[in-house]
Amino acid sequence: MDPSLLMRGFLIEWVTVALIACLMQLAFPVLNSYMRRVLFVMLAAITLAIHTDAGAVVWWHHDPSWAWLMAAYDVSAWTLAGLVLAAFVKPEKNGR
Repeated sequence: MDPSLLMRGFLIEWVTVALIACLMQLAFPVLNSYMRRVLFVMLAAITLAIHTDAGAVVWWHHDPSWAWLMAAYDVSAWTLAGLVLAAFVKPEKNGR
């Protein structure tokens, strides 16, 4: 496998995680607990899965069973990312 392919994939993943972290920071007033931060990322993942995977069934005529599998993958992968992000991206102790 071409190493540049892996680097491009890593870059895309890093950018998307950074964007979710930015969204979390914007929503800090209501994301005051670890579980709320995890649920925020899960909700974003479900939104992503509906938009991309269900949309692929409608617009690209993908097989629905494949779309469900991809949606489950997307939600589970982002849930794992949310578990990690929620531990590191959190409001400052001084009230921010």
